[in-house]
Amino acid sequence: MLQVTTRRLYVWVVIIFAVNSAILATTRATLDYSRLPEYALWCGQFALLFWAFARLALRYRDNRVLARLAGLFEGLFFLQLAWLNLRLLNHLTMMLPVPFKDDLLSSWDQALGVNWVGYFEFVHQHPALIRVLDQSYTSLTPLSVFALSGLILMGQMNRARYFTEIFFATAVLCILPGALMPAVAAVAYHIPEISAYPNFPHPPGVYHLSYLDALRNAAEPVVLAPDRLPGLVTFPSFHTAAGVLLCVAYFRTKLFLPVLGYALVMIASPPVFGGHYFVDLLAGTGVALVLSWVLSGRRGARLADPRETADEPIPARAYSKRRPA
Repeated sequence: MLQVTTRRLYVWVVIIFAVNSAILATTRATLDYSRLPEYALWCGQFALLFWAFARLALRYRDNRVLARLAGLFEGLFFLQLAWLNLRLLNHLTMMLPVPFKDDLLSSWDQALGVNWVGYFEFVHQHPALIRVLDQSYTSLTPLSVFALSGLILMGQMNRARYFTEIFFATAVLCILPGALMPAVAAVAYHIPEISAYPNFPHPPGVYHLSYLDALRNAAEPVVLAPDRLPGLVTFPSFHTAAGVLLCVAYFRTKLFLPVLGYALVMIASPPVFGGHYFVDLLAGTGVALVLSWVLSGRRGARLADPRETADEPIPARAYSKRRPA
């Protein structure tokens, strides 16, 4: 009955859940369980709607609308399940006592010949640009929902499944090396007095510092609230990777150009509003492109050919039971 996810993805979610549970059971970190009922309610609603529309699609096998609605709620259920486990993994792995790598990351920026402070000041001088970049940076979670939903509602189930796989795999492969490359990030490193930049409506690129300090303070317990788990990875930049994945998923569709435009804006936002070094952006781009190529190759498909990765809509009869050979 799965259209836009795979059993392999759920196995990986279970593995990450087991890792998170082991860390919670053996460290000073605990989970605030008071918000879990609300989270479970959302998961339950999406699961129930998925089941209901899947049953209807099985009954009315020529109705593609029902198949797409089943795929939509399947995707929403998976995203709800995956996001919490990935965010917990991100925070729990940041408790590793690894020294900050800001000196190293800044030196890599210098080797690339980029002027991080110059870019920060350029953005500060353009209030309209501040609003656009700020909005695009904070839209990652709803954007992932809209991106997957758009592919499903267009009937491009293969492409939606491909997007789900590369999005999840890229998140994991940003979190794990990110735990070994912790950083206070570029804004805190380069800008000692953020108050000197009054055009920003709020201090950009430092939202993570209180969470990071609490996780790395071995003398204090850590209580993780499921609804307050911002991203803490500096290297690689997952926002940048997500922008690349959007372009890959929508390549050669009618929405590619507007998606490309939005992705470029989002990729421009991490240095300021995520506190990323420019080398973080390069690393995020590399992770996204490599995984996109690997997973498309695993399917025997060419990355740039939507006919083989995604475009054919799957009719509702895909839910029918497999006939014996």
